[in-house]
Amino acid sequence: MANKNPIQTKEFKQQQLPKHGDVALGNPIATRYPADADKILRSMENRQEFIRKAVLDALDAKESPSSELLDTSSE
Repeated sequence: MANKNPIQTKEFKQQQLPKHGDVALGNPIATRYPADADKILRSMENRQEFIRKAVLDALDAKESPSSELLDTSSE
């Protein structure tokens, strides 16, 4: 029989958040690419990491005020 009233502590909920290194990840953002770029990206073994790094690098290059919050040192 399943527990109808489970106790979910703050620590339990924190461990369920997806993480990148020690940094919790936000909500997913879906992006479509031109067919040739899509084919290349889909052939990559770790495309999520590649796309994540490319976006973070672009934000750092743009010197966005919020880029100080982005920590890419855990790579």
